Amino acid sequence: MATNRIFRGALLSAALITALFCANTARGATITITVDENGNGSLVNSVAGTYILTSSSQTDTGPGGKTGVLAYNMLNPPGLVLGDVVITEGGIATDVLRFSSFGGGTLFFYSDLDGGIDSLADIGMPDAFNTNVVRLEEVAIPQGFGLLYTPTADQPGFVAGAAFPVDYVFVSGTVPEPASAFLVFPAAALVLWYRRSRPGLAPVRQS
Repeated sequence: MATNRIFRGALLSAALITALFCANTARGATITITVDENGNGSLVNSVAGTYILTSSSQTDTGPGGKTGVLAYNMLNPPGLVLGDVVITEGGIATDVLRFSSFGGGTLFFYSDLDGGIDSLADIGMPDAFNTNVVRLEEVAIPQGFGLLYTPTADQPGFVAGAAFPVDYVFVSGTVPEPASAFLVFPAAALVLWYRRSRPGLAPVRQS
C-alpha cells in the first residue's frame, strides 16, 4: 500500500514537472519565474497556467552559504544549471540569486544589509560565490527595481529540459514613486517586448 502511494506521488510529481516546463506546444509559449525579497514567488507557463513558488528559511550549503536564507522551491526544474546571479549597483554587489540543487532545485535570495533589515532576504551577502557567476547591474522594472534575466546554456538558472527558455524577474527593490513609475513602466514593457520579439538576442552579460 505504501509502495503504491509512493508510486502515485512520483507520477504526480513527474506530471507537474512536465506541465510546468515542457507543456509548451503552442507557438510563442513562455515560462516566467518571478521572485522578490519577501517570499513572493510564481511560475507562469503561458500554456499550463500559474503556480505559486513556496518559500522558506533554509541553510545554503553552497560556497560561503549562510543559515536562514530565503529559499524558493523551484518545483524540480529538469536540467537546472547551478550558479550565482549577482545584482550590482554601481558595480557593487547588493543581491545574489543562487541556483542550487538543494531539494531538487532551489533559488536562494541574498540581499545586503546597507539599508537595514526590511525584507526576508536581508541577511547579508554569502561569504563566497560559485564558480559559475553572472554579474548584472540593477535596472528599473515594472515591479520596482531588479533584473529581467533570460539565461542561455550553461548560465545560472538555465533549464536544459524546458521546451522554451525560462525568463526570470528578480525584484530587488521597492516600487518607484508614481512620478517615476510613469516613466519606468512603459520603458520596461518596451524592453520585454523587444526581447521577446528578438529570440536570438543575447540577454545578459557574463563576467
